[in-house]
Amino acid sequence: MPLKETAILIFAKSSIASCSDKFISPSLQKRVLLMDELNKIICKKVSKTQFSFFLISETEQSGNNFGQKITHAAESIFLKGYKNIIIVGNDCPQLSTTHILQAHKILQHTDAVIGRDYRGGAYLIGVKANAFCAATFVNLPWQTKYLHTNITRIFTSCNTIALPPLADINNCADAKKAVSFLSFRSCLKKIISIILTSSKNPLFPVTSLKLLLLKINSRTWRAPPVTC
Repeated sequence: MPLKETAILIFAKSSIASCSDKFISPSLQKRVLLMDELNKIICKKVSKTQFSFFLISETEQSGNNFGQKITHAAESIFLKGYKNIIIVGNDCPQLSTTHILQAHKILQHTDAVIGRDYRGGAYLIGVKANAFCAATFVNLPWQTKYLHTNITRIFTSCNTIALPPLADINNCADAKKAVSFLSFRSCLKKIISIILTSSKNPLFPVTSLKLLLLKINSRTWRAPPVTC
C-alpha cells in the first residue's frame, strides 16, 4: 500500500463542546463522561486500521459554519498528499473498524463511498482526491436530513457505493436505542446503561459514576479485542 494512499479524518468536537449538541443526560458532567468515552472509542477503532488519521476538533477547525469547517479539514488532508480520505464522527457507536476498512477497499475501485444514518445524514464519507470538489462540498446541507440525498446527487457522475445504514446518538432516546442494539459484551452498552440509570437518580454522584466507568474500562480493555 502506498505510504499516503488513505487517511482518516475524525471530525468531532471535544467532549465538552459536544455536550451542547447532544442532550443525553440532564447532567453536564455525565454527558461529558459519555462523550469522553465515544471519543476514545472512535480513536481506538480508527487506530486499528493502521491508516494515518487526524482528529480535528473545534480548536483546529477553520470557517464560519459546519460546511466550511469540514471542507477546510478535508482539503488540509488532501494537501498532505493523500489520495483518499475517509471522514467519520464520534457519535455512531455501530461504526466499526470493519466498516472503515470496507470503505478503504471500496475506494480502490470507486470514487466515493457513503454511510447513511437513519436521520438522513451520513456517519461516513469516503472520497478520492480527484473526485473531491470543495466548492460543491462546502454547500451541502450539512447537519440536516437532506445530507445523504444531496451527497449521493453530487457524486452521480462518479461510481459511488453505499455502506449499510447505521444509527447515531444525539439524545436520550437515541442512547436508549443504542443499548438495545449494542452487543452484550460492549463496553459502551454498559457505560450508556449506567449513565441512563444514574440520570433517573439526580443524587447519584458523578464521582461514583467515574469509578464505575474506570472499572468497566479496566476490565474491558484487558480482555481479548471486542467490538465497542
